[in-house]
Amino acid sequence: MRIAICGASSAGKTTLVKRLAMKHPEWTIIQEVSSNFDRQYRNTVRIQRMILEKQIDAEINIKGHTVLLDRCVLDNLVYCWRVCHTIAFDDCLCLINNHMRTKPYDLIVFVNEYFPLVDNGLRDIDPVAQRQTFSAMSIMIPAMCNAYGIPFLRVTGHTNSRIDVIEKRLRELRAFDP
Repeated sequence: MRIAICGASSAGKTTLVKRLAMKHPEWTIIQEVSSNFDRQYRNTVRIQRMILEKQIDAEINIKGHTVLLDRCVLDNLVYCWRVCHTIAFDDCLCLINNHMRTKPYDLIVFVNEYFPLVDNGLRDIDPVAQRQTFSAMSIMIPAMCNAYGIPFLRVTGHTNSRIDVIEKRLRELRAFDP
């Protein structure tokens, strides 16, 4: 079972992943790949391509019965689109499409809200970019899930509420037995 948590900056994805990992210590976690890259260089075509390649590599090579991802290539899709807007986007889209054809996810969870940005040294702190990214993700991620037949779930509210909704959906998918 592969569960990807997606959403804009400061939506609570990492907090959600950490809480799920505490509750389910047997799950394998893939940490957010983009945080390994200096934020001042992330908004370049070259770095976005590198982030995408590292994300795909991490997803292909991870082992575990249940894998929880803090972001996935669908997040990368939006960031590539925001940065590239050129033939380079087509290249990133081809990489993403090839990866998506392997059915890398059993459930995509989209955190359908975001909060004021706090500088944690990792994320971009531009609130306009945050809103634009959220808007693009709100459209592009469900569309990609639909295109590839991947179950999609929107969550909001407090972390505990989000966990309850995710676990309920996993039970419905018969992939989870608390």
